Amino acid sequence: KIKNSNNSQTDLVHRIHSMGGSIRKEMNHRATHLVCTHAYGDKYRYALTFRLNVVRPSWISEAWNSRHEEGFHAKNEKFSVDHRLNIFENCRVAFIGFPEPERVNMSNLLRSYNGVEVPSEDDSCTHKVSPKSAVLKGF
Repeated sequence: KIKNSNNSQTDLVHRIHSMGGSIRKEMNHRATHLVCTHAYGDKYRYALTFRLNVVRPSWISEAWNSRHEEGFHAKNEKFSVDHRLNIFENCRVAFIGFPEPERVNMSNLLRSYNGVEVPSEDDSCTHKVSPKSAVLKGF
């Protein structure tokens, strides 16, 4: 799904089709990019596994705005890099069982990638991270 606060999904789909692109509901060998707003899920893992470009919806909007420029191509690496999704972008991560200074460092790093730290019991939590020793103690 493509969602963006500045553009409706319908508008983005129309723009892709108008520029000669196509959209697939499921990821497959014909996909070249994954357009998404968060760095998690099956499609995201598929894109990473097969080294597809993972970009924000802004990639479509900027391509639309540049479509009449001579020599412009949305697949150009220099163009795509500004729209790449950060690892952990919009992920909601709980750090469990880490010493406070280590947790603070990881939380700061997570924020630098546009992720958010949440308590482990938060229903919106997408990832739970614990030190290896904490996991082994549970067995």
